[in-house]
Amino acid sequence: IGKVVFRGLVKGTVKIVNNSNDLINKNITRRDIIVSEKVNPDLFSLLSKAGGLITVDGGVTSHIAIQARQHRIPTIQGVEGATRLLHDGDRIELDAKRLKI
Repeated sequence: IGKVVFRGLVKGTVKIVNNSNDLINKNITRRDIIVSEKVNPDLFSLLSKAGGLITVDGGVTSHIAIQARQHRIPTIQGVEGATRLLHDGDRIELDAKRLKI
């Protein structure tokens, strides 16, 4: 199900970001929710631009979790299958208050 890293409620458009090419090819804005398979340092530059973050791996003490809290981005980590269930362009509501997507 996942763990809430930073509480909040955001509606937005899914942008799948798994590698450096995704960073270059996708224009991330506050209306976007980043969904990523792996937590990696490439995501750090996007956190200040994104509205929310969902990751398949990672935990509440990971570096990306600390960054998400610093940027006050609603974030849920450890969501098994997130990148299979969600696709670029999906409109979703990320409820990191109740742990719902």
